[in-house]
Amino acid sequence: MKKTLCALLVVICAVSLLASCGTNRDDPRYSDDLLREDNPITSSSGLYVVSEMRFIDNENTNCFRMVIASQADGSEYVSDVTFRYRDHNYIIWADDGTDILWAISGDTGIYILKQVNGNWIEESYLENEGLPVPELLLELNLYYWR
Repeated sequence: MKKTLCALLVVICAVSLLASCGTNRDDPRYSDDLLREDNPITSSSGLYVVSEMRFIDNENTNCFRMVIASQADGSEYVSDVTFRYRDHNYIIWADDGTDILWAISGDTGIYILKQVNGNWIEESYLENEGLPVPELLLELNLYYWR
């Protein structure tokens, strides 16, 4: 009986250890600053929250668009750009105090979303190369900034 109990405890400990090795919370890909389906993120000013609007496209692919909601009046902006879940996507607010959203898709490139005259616009990174890149994106060591 003691041997069985001891063996059972060893198995439980081994399974627990293996389960905890599944993700590394020190890995920047798991930062709470990055948008995920279960993790909407708030801009540094606290004025906006971005979340994902999930849908299935015409090719039966799981996709999402970003939805930026104003905390002040509840208005929402839905991005024009579609992201596929199967691609590497990194979406983060700027860390310099501005309400600029960085959206990086392994499929379609880098987008900057910002307000101009009260309207959200989406531009390519090439149109905004002077902007400081958020530190987390540099930590991810994406090929764009190598």
